[in-house]
Amino acid sequence: MICAGVPEQIAEMNAQAFSLTAGGDAEWVTQDVQSLLGRPARSLEQFHRRLRRRVLLGRAPDTQSVGRRAPRTAAATTPT
Repeated sequence: MICAGVPEQIAEMNAQAFSLTAGGDAEWVTQDVQSLLGRPARSLEQFHRRLRRRVLLGRAPDTQSVGRRAPRTAAATTPT
């Protein structure tokens, strides 16, 4: 990083953060998603599968999980 122009102090802090993460310091899990959204968190794989299906079907991303649904427009429902 220093060779790329990052100040030495910043490079040292970044290296420390990367080292902590690689050592498992970020492996803990909270219940924040469940508490905020009222539903269990989805795995990245579940999210990807759901988004992929919606994209393949030509639907807008789902906003229902945050208590509202995006309005459907004629452009979103009319094939081109």
